[in-house]
Amino acid sequence: MSFDINVVLKDMSGAIQGILKAHIGEIKEYGKEVLENEKASLQELAEARIKGDIDDAVFEQE
Repeated sequence: MSFDINVVLKDMSGAIQGILKAHIGEIKEYGKEVLENEKASLQELAEARIKGDIDDAVFEQE
């Protein structure tokens, strides 16, 4: 019995694409919700970096 990883990965990719297409509306809504929930934190983080209150290392860690 042979095993061709390229065939398996192609099949997996096709399955993933099908799932994403079927649920794209839900995925978009969830993404918007996540970004909206993080909006204030991202704003504070960006302002702290611009002011120099935090350095690149802290910014990247957050």
